[in-house]
Amino acid sequence: MGPEPRLRLLIGAALAAILAVPAGAAQLRTPIAPARSRISEDATIARAATLAQAGDCKAVLGLLDPTVAGNAGAGTPTRFSAQLLRLPCLAAAGRGREVPAVLAELKQVSPTNPVVQGYEVFADVDAGQYAQAADSLGEIADSRSRALALMPGNLWQALAQRLTISGDFARRDRVALSLALADWDPADQPQLSESIASDGVGALLDRKADDDARQLLDRIHRPALLWEMAIEHRYAALWPEIEARLGPSGGIAIDRYARAALDDYAAAPQDPQKQVDAAQAFLALGRFDDVTSIAGSAAIAPRMGEHQIDLVLVDADALAAAGETGKALDRLRPFAHADFKASPSAAGALIPLAEMLDQAGRYDEELAVATAGAAQSDYLSPFGLAWLQRNKVCALSGLGRAAEAKAAGDALKASAKDNRAAAIEGLLCAGRDDEAAAIAIAALATSEGADALADQFQPDGALLPHPASRLRALWARLLARPDVKAAFDRTARILPKTYWPQTTPRPLPAPPSDGTGDGLTTT
Repeated sequence: MGPEPRLRLLIGAALAAILAVPAGAAQLRTPIAPARSRISEDATIARAATLAQAGDCKAVLGLLDPTVAGNAGAGTPTRFSAQLLRLPCLAAAGRGREVPAVLAELKQVSPTNPVVQGYEVFADVDAGQYAQAADSLGEIADSRSRALALMPGNLWQALAQRLTISGDFARRDRVALSLALADWDPADQPQLSESIASDGVGALLDRKADDDARQLLDRIHRPALLWEMAIEHRYAALWPEIEARLGPSGGIAIDRYARAALDDYAAAPQDPQKQVDAAQAFLALGRFDDVTSIAGSAAIAPRMGEHQIDLVLVDADALAAAGETGKALDRLRPFAHADFKASPSAAGALIPLAEMLDQAGRYDEELAVATAGAAQSDYLSPFGLAWLQRNKVCALSGLGRAAEAKAAGDALKASAKDNRAAAIEGLLCAGRDDEAAAIAIAALATSEGADALADQFQPDGALLPHPASRLRALWARLLARPDVKAAFDRTARILPKTYWPQTTPRPLPAPPSDGTGDGLTTT
């Protein structure tokens, strides 16, 4: 998550809190100022709030710094409001060293103020204190603080990934369960709530709280999540319920998911998130032309937002699934020349581009994309960078440049903890099956192994979308080894064919039986 969106979020949150006059801020510690003074102070705060809303942090600090100099106005609502507005602006102005003192002052005055609680999480993340940030987020969820509504979904995704890489699975699962029980639905990523619920189900099953897990399962409708749960032994106690929710060919889940997404899209066709959801629904239905009818006009352009990027990616998936690999590559190639500073999220699109180039046997181009992408450490996590390093190994191997492939493979193996699936796949590309098997067996022996690797072992056709994959075939070769198969069987399974998605397009799901719906046909 880049700093600009975070600061905009906090400024907006500060404004909302000030307008609501937080209870903690009303705890006066000095006599009430004369009326004329209060009017002047109120006008200053109002002016600063307007400047903050416009993103002019320099002006905010210029206006408010004098009002809090020394210990001026200590304990008053005016000082509290001023410090609340200054807090995100200090970071934006490069005055981060002043943040801890201001944050400590605000916590002393109003420790349960939602903006104060929220900023503490961000400050811990910025300081690299990921465990503390996760604990604070969990406490916010447990207390049902209003701060939870201020937290962006991609903050938790980044935290969860950090905790996973560090092996702190217990903390990650505990916080995920707290978020699930708080019914957190982050505004920036509404689809994340079901993923968190899935993690919560797993955490409850680990505690043998099967009945509670069963209740939480009712929140999960997305086919991809149900498929993932259906292949991990962690969820075996609920496999009958999960399979019932999937239905034959995953049809019950696909139709339920698609019906809801298409209904929402019909009600708000200009909503970017609804467009993405509808395109993904058509992809799940195997109606690839319909995907393009929604996503085909999305263009890769400067300062493109995440929704625009997602539309291009799902359109490329649909084209590839329809056998139009050339057209799919044409959709993705412009990402190689995108301005990642202007559109940081676009860097992640280099991964599917490199994968598709590998499938097409375009190893020179794959190597160029992987090499350029590996330099984008400001925009890709270690997990994402590992996928591109995987592609570098695969491309060099495909080009017959064995010595370079070995060196790249050695580097990938050395950082395998960042992304074990990528390390395994890269080593398989290079024909280093024994080393890949050793990493896989060790990973599958951990509590986290199935979550990291189970879907990688699924054969072509078991999961959506359907295009054949040379890289996936490498996993089939690995699973044919008795030692790997034994390790896999202890923690996961191949999805029973009953639940594999059908290879032909599904009809549009019928409207609800009560007659409500959007009038979409079912053919």
